[in-house]
Amino acid sequence: MRKSDPVNRGYVSFKAIAGNRPALIGFAAGAAYGLAARFVIARHEFGNGIMAMTIGFLFLVPLAIGYLTVRPVRGASVRFQIFAPWGTCALVVLGAIVTGLEGAICVVFAAPAMLVLSSLGGMVGGMQGRRVLAAELPVLLLLPWASMGLEHRAAAPLRHVVTSTSIEIGATPAVIWPLVVSVDSIRPAERHRSLFTAIGFPEPIAATLDHPGIGGVRTASFERGVVFHEAVIAWEPLRRIQFTIDAKSVPSTALDAHVTIGGPY
Repeated sequence: MRKSDPVNRGYVSFKAIAGNRPALIGFAAGAAYGLAARFVIARHEFGNGIMAMTIGFLFLVPLAIGYLTVRPVRGASVRFQIFAPWGTCALVVLGAIVTGLEGAICVVFAAPAMLVLSSLGGMVGGMQGRRVLAAELPVLLLLPWASMGLEHRAAAPLRHVVTSTSIEIGATPAVIWPLVVSVDSIRPAERHRSLFTAIGFPEPIAATLDHPGIGGVRTASFERGVVFHEAVIAWEPLRRIQFTIDAKSVPSTALDAHVTIGGPY
């Protein structure tokens, strides 16, 4: 490839790539590998150690995608090595969304790691003047699957986390108490946009209490049929309420499979 080619000069435009056969081969190979990996996991998840929520899939598959994207392009610029794999990742994500394999929630949380690792793979694929081991390509392609197999043998960690949040409100306990223990309805105008609702988590609708005192049950309702039952286990009027939380109803279509409450993850 001539040094005057756009890809070598650092451009990463669709026009430059469209006229560059090695670049097209790289994009096709990277996208094919990424989509194939996602389809295999969708078909065999939880069997034989093949799972999406693993280092092998979340970190090593993007590494291989970036490598495959850049490797066919001789003399690729550093800019191409870093950013071209992002285009391949975008194709993989788009394919996963269109086929219903992923939703916005998983995409948003996985994207940072996916982009960084694909760029790292691109830089490895673009290294020039080095001895290329005969096993380099198969090692990178098989490494994610070997990692998933090893991770499957390790026991899942059990972790207990305590989170404390404090909000000061300029009102008396008598005013605040009835608004805390039971919320008949949360109108759209009362909701505030946030990252979590923007990427697909259901909005709250209401949290009604069947009767005051210990033993009472709050029913917390969210969009898309998500319902929690909250049994009151501590009740100090105007001062304190404490309750357990049980996922009474979480439809399979309400959340991405990998963040579904009560699911395997």
